[in-house]
Amino acid sequence: PAFAVVGRAVVDGVERALSQEGDTADRELARCFERFEKTQPEIARRANVSTATVSRTLNQSGPVKPTTARKVWRAVSELNYFPNSHARALVSGRSRLIGLIVSDITNPFFPERIRQFEELALEQQYDLLVTSTGYKTARMTACLRRMLERKVDGVAVMTSEMDTRLIEELGRRGVTA
Repeated sequence: PAFAVVGRAVVDGVERALSQEGDTADRELARCFERFEKTQPEIARRANVSTATVSRTLNQSGPVKPTTARKVWRAVSELNYFPNSHARALVSGRSRLIGLIVSDITNPFFPERIRQFEELALEQQYDLLVTSTGYKTARMTACLRRMLERKVDGVAVMTSEMDTRLIEELGRRGVTA
């Protein structure tokens, strides 16, 4: 698959960079990852369309002629473009992330429930961020802070320990718990 080829190219480039020293290594590392930083204006130039057309095509948010959409998708493919989920979250106000906090990820009770939860999230086009408290209330605070930092759209908590003030804090910040 194309992803494996791109991944191998990056690995090879990183190995080359690590064999260098100083500024040469830094420049080589930057070259390895620059292919992943393609932007919508680059896609627009490649497809010979406006950036608005690129945006409407990628987001499926407005009318685009099928022939034009094919040109955009071809450019996306040629440039190895991947959307920047952080930028999308800033623009839309939604991260498309759901947090799941469990007591102990190694507990045999949790893996099947986590898998089911992930399936439900994926069906709704959400990604799942899973963290474990290790049965420590203090870690629960850190877990929730990480969820808030990543601007999750909601949090599910499956733990035996819980400080209700934390749930209230989530609600105050507009995060569904």
